[in-house]
Amino acid sequence: MRALVTGATGFVGSNLVRHLIAEEHEVRAMARASSDQRAIEGLDCEITPGDLGDRDSLDAACRGVEIVFNVAALYDLHGDWSPFYETNVLGTRRLLAAAYEAGVRRVVHTSSGVAVGSAPRDRLANEESIWDLGEVPSPYSTTKFLAEVEVLKAVAAGFDAVIVNPAAPIGEWDWKPTATGQIIVRHLKGQLVAMPECFGNFVDVRDVVSGHLLAAQHGRKGERYLLTGANLDAAALGRELSRASGRSAPRARFPGAFAVAGAVLLQGGARVARRRTPVTIGSAALLGKRMFFDCSKAVSELGYAPSPIQSAFSRAVVWYRAGGYAP
Repeated sequence: MRALVTGATGFVGSNLVRHLIAEEHEVRAMARASSDQRAIEGLDCEITPGDLGDRDSLDAACRGVEIVFNVAALYDLHGDWSPFYETNVLGTRRLLAAAYEAGVRRVVHTSSGVAVGSAPRDRLANEESIWDLGEVPSPYSTTKFLAEVEVLKAVAAGFDAVIVNPAAPIGEWDWKPTATGQIIVRHLKGQLVAMPECFGNFVDVRDVVSGHLLAAQHGRKGERYLLTGANLDAAALGRELSRASGRSAPRARFPGAFAVAGAVLLQGGARVARRRTPVTIGSAALLGKRMFFDCSKAVSELGYAPSPIQSAFSRAVVWYRAGGYAP
C-alpha cells in the first residue's frame, strides 16, 4: 500500500508513519515547512511539504497514493475561532477535493472523541450519540465536529472515506507535548498537587495507530469508529499516574466548576499580560463533561482490540524522562 499521512510530524501522525514503515508500506509523510520534524527524522519515508491551507501542495501530496490518512489538524486549547475553522474545516474540505481529483481509493479521516460528544450518566457515548458540546467555548471541539460534516458531504457525493475518533492518546513521541502529555509531565515534576473532578477516556497511541489501519482495511464507507481505551475518573487517573511514575498521586480534588471559574480569571489576566494560560475556559468546561466512550463498534466491525492502559502510561513516563521533559 502506498499511503499519504498528513500531520506526519505530530503525536499520532509520527507513530502512524513508524507503524506503516514497520509493516513495509510505502509512506509519504506530509509536513509543513515550518514543522519540527524530529519525530520522523531519519525514517525510511518520503517527506513532502504540504499544508491544509495550500491546495496546490495537497494536490501534489495526494498524487500517486492509494490511501490518505488525514491526521493533520490544528490542536490547541488556545486561540480564536478563525484559524481553527480555516485548518480543521476548510483544510479538510481541500484535502478531500485533492484526494478525489488524484484518484485516491480511500481517505481515513482522524477526528476526535470530542466530535462524538459527552456521555449521559446512565450509559457510555458511542458513534450514534448526538453531539452536545456546542455550548462549550472550544473552537477545537466544534471544528472537529464540523470537519466530520465535510467528510460526510464527500461520502454523499460518492467518495470513499471513513472516520476514526480517538480518545486522549498516551505513549511515545508526544514531543510537544499534548494537553494529556502535559498532565503527565506536570505530575513527574511534582507540579500536579490538585486535580479537578474529571471523566475522560485514555488510549494507547499504538492502539490508535492500529485502529487507523483497521479502518482503512475493513471500515465501512461513511462510518465513524471510536478508537478508545480506558474510562478513568480523576481518582483512577491519579492512581495510574502514581503507579507509572512512582510518585504519590495528587491528593486534592475540586469540582469542575471551580476550574471554569479559575480559567476565567486566568484568561483575563493573561490577556493583560499577553501570555498563554495553562488552562482555558473551553478546556476547563470540557473537564466537567463525562467523556466516557464505548468502542464496541470498532471491536466488532474492525477487529480493534484496545490494550491495557497501564502499558501506555508506563512507556510515556519512560519516554518523557528520557527526553528530558521531567526528572
